[in-house]
Amino acid sequence: MTSASADPKAYSEPKYKVDFGRLRRNIKGAVKTDQISRALYASSASIVEVWPSCVVEPMDADDVVKTMQFAREHQVPVTCRGAGSGVAGQSLGQGIILDFAVHMNRIVETQPSKGWARVQPGVVKDDFDAELGSFGMFWPPDPSSSPWCTVGAMVSNNSGGAKSIRWGTSKDYLLELDVLLADGERVKLRPLEVLPGGRLRFPQDASAAEIKLANAALKLARDNAELIKKERPESTRSSSGYNVFELLHDFDDSQDIQAYYPRTEFDPKVGGDEKGGILDMPRLFSGSEGTLGILLEAKLRVLRLPKKQAGLTLHFDSNEAMAEGVVKLLETRPTKLEVLDRSFIDVAAKSDPKLAEGIPDSLQSMLIVEYWADDERVTRASVDAALKTLVDNGPAFGGVPAYDAKELENAWTVRKVASPILSRVKGDIKPTRWIEDCAVPPWKLPQFIAGFKKICEAHGFTAHLFGHGGEGNLHTNPFANCKSADDRARMRKAAEEVFALVKKLKGTISGEHGDGLMRTPYLREVYGDVYPLFEQVKELFDPRGLLNPLCKVSGTGASPVSDSTRSITSFLRVGEDYARHGTGTVLDRPEVLEEIEKCHGCGKCRTYCPLMRVGKEEKYSARAKANLLRGVVAGRIDADLLLDAEFKSNIDLCIACEQCLVECPTQVDIPGISMVFREQFVDRKGKGGVVADMLGKPDKMGKVGQGMAGVTNVLLKNRFLRGMAQSVTGLDERRKLPVYKKPQGVKHLKPLDVPADVRAKLPEEVVVFPGC
Repeated sequence: MTSASADPKAYSEPKYKVDFGRLRRNIKGAVKTDQISRALYASSASIVEVWPSCVVEPMDADDVVKTMQFAREHQVPVTCRGAGSGVAGQSLGQGIILDFAVHMNRIVETQPSKGWARVQPGVVKDDFDAELGSFGMFWPPDPSSSPWCTVGAMVSNNSGGAKSIRWGTSKDYLLELDVLLADGERVKLRPLEVLPGGRLRFPQDASAAEIKLANAALKLARDNAELIKKERPESTRSSSGYNVFELLHDFDDSQDIQAYYPRTEFDPKVGGDEKGGILDMPRLFSGSEGTLGILLEAKLRVLRLPKKQAGLTLHFDSNEAMAEGVVKLLETRPTKLEVLDRSFIDVAAKSDPKLAEGIPDSLQSMLIVEYWADDERVTRASVDAALKTLVDNGPAFGGVPAYDAKELENAWTVRKVASPILSRVKGDIKPTRWIEDCAVPPWKLPQFIAGFKKICEAHGFTAHLFGHGGEGNLHTNPFANCKSADDRARMRKAAEEVFALVKKLKGTISGEHGDGLMRTPYLREVYGDVYPLFEQVKELFDPRGLLNPLCKVSGTGASPVSDSTRSITSFLRVGEDYARHGTGTVLDRPEVLEEIEKCHGCGKCRTYCPLMRVGKEEKYSARAKANLLRGVVAGRIDADLLLDAEFKSNIDLCIACEQCLVECPTQVDIPGISMVFREQFVDRKGKGGVVADMLGKPDKMGKVGQGMAGVTNVLLKNRFLRGMAQSVTGLDERRKLPVYKKPQGVKHLKPLDVPADVRAKLPEEVVVFPGC
């Protein structure tokens, strides 16, 4: 074991030590300040870790209002959280964490005939789509975390996904947002008509706060219109900075959004003497990552779900040819257009050589394309046309059509297989998300890929490229060891160079994952003259800097650190301040420590852990157990808590269903590490009473029960006697125990009916227990 130079407990100490008991007495939802609860919210799907001072699970909007009032009075920052699936650390903060996923997770209203629905921020994206699907509708944004991420977080992050090439990102579907500002005002953010001459047309129910905000935003956009238009990134998607680049635009009533959602262009003439248009306040809010206001409810545009899909894979011998193919395919309006680098394909092939069958050796890049429509003839025609355009006439040298669901599934196999394989790499050197979300104009992909690979090679990093090729948004997770000071230094240098490359190519440092804690320090350099506009936006919405102050615009208000003292490696979960501390228990075994550290916090366990699906609270998730135990072995949680009943009750929420070993991307053995924890608990504190002693000796108890089967079964069926036993054993009287039968050996078992050639290979006796 090693020791960190600084006191590890200082890392986990609450920064804001105020009387949260007053808040607890004032709201309906839970207010948690204990070390265990804070540990569960100190991390997310990112590689960073920040310990909050308090966690609040609001029951309703009134709870949120009162929490914000308390925070304002005590100058405590507030950070919003959904499923904790953000990979840039945007759901982490040092003050109060508002967890909307526990209670504020309802679909409030659905109006499919009118094309909209209203939801609370904590509703899960796939649950939302399931409800819409019953009406033949859907909400187009579709990040890979859609089975567990929340809609509110998607709005705040401007999430996209594979289908955004056709239907855009979250910002394109916002009709009205109910937002709580830091000063306590509750406002509606909605698109507002700008009349020629620069006057806004407000709805009758517009509040004074909404009017003030909108007029100030319009002035900011009009005063800086030429700068905004000139400096807007050319990438077709972005979740970086504040979206001043679509704040003013022309009317979009004529657009057929169902067919295709075009890029919204900033129009500097809107509000001039001769031209009206739209001041789009929801677009400004989307992607702000909870730094401008707290989303309480959202009215969202929804679309009809096309009934048919077809697609194809295209093979290219160079990235230049692939980029040419992307540009040609854009004209066909595909629904999905994904790119896989050769190195990514090779990773999958190492796991299963069959995946490489049919893939030529000369292939350097692959595109996976899908077309959706209501008519199968349309999707087939689109595939055939794409093959003719790109294969018969170049630049692709080969292509494979996929006309039905099974063929489509096969086309995606390599993409689906490779990511988990990369996640399951053993050891400290792992695929690491820190420059994983850059987006450039699609036609500039060759320059970006070449430059990115050159930078990685120069700094000793290996990276595999994949992502949303149709929008030039590549996900790259270079292999790095965050525990190594040398690796951290190289990570910082590589980040600076990659972001400089992106700026040169007129792209964005985040296409859909957001800036969060990790990329915020680089925004000033990347955006240059536009960055002061971000500061003005922040000042307009949150002058005290109380809302998620470590993100977007930092160094003011409640933010404790400025951009100049931060980098991509600040706040690392396993970084400069991390070291393993001996506990003097079986948890110190190297293989156990590696298993504890293996969890990367993606949050997928929120979908498959049986208790999590019912309980909703973070403590029920599988990752909660890994986070708690990692906190102990890192010295950030007092090792004495290993014998604490409350700590044990959290670990005991693992019921050993072993779904982690099947569905977890990193295959963390949560049942295994939970069992090791229980082992140390029993070794140090005893077996835990009569029940534990009984259940710990099933062989002996079984023999007693079988020997007195008649009497035992009568006693077990008597609820009165079970009630008396409960007071002694603690075993709930409602628990019906198995019925005992006297031993009968194997004489009543039927011989297994198998072919003779198979029987010849079996041992003399084989006993099969159906259902086990």
